Amino acid sequence: MEVRVAPALEPAVRDHRVIVTATASTTPLVMASWVPSGAHVTSVGTGSPEKIELEPALLARADKLVADRVSQTERYGNLHHAIAAGLVTRARVYGELGDLAAGRLAGRERPGELTVADLTGVGVQDAAIAQSVIEVLGL
Repeated sequence: MEVRVAPALEPAVRDHRVIVTATASTTPLVMASWVPSGAHVTSVGTGSPEKIELEPALLARADKLVADRVSQTERYGNLHHAIAAGLVTRARVYGELGDLAAGRLAGRERPGELTVADLTGVGVQDAAIAQSVIEVLGL
């Protein structure tokens, strides 16, 4: 798989079905109107209350919104900002990453679903993900 830095953000988001952000931004970088139906967006850079990567309207648009830990993303992360904007509530969150990983919740169920993962950093999940990557890569 080839990985490249996009020369411009909007066309890169519009032209791809998997979007991952990992920044220290304090202003939204990915706008809801840019993200096509059927895309998946993962945000991993919002580990403090002032940080935000996704426009709050994107979380409201998601068919499935997943958090690594809902109680944490309510205080930090994109969910925090979407709640403050009055666009979503805690009840809007489909579930937590661990529930998906354990098979307790279904992932994408139809091609057109817009899925969003708001990840603020949960140590045990980070360690499990790192272990999986090591195993897959044979390291």
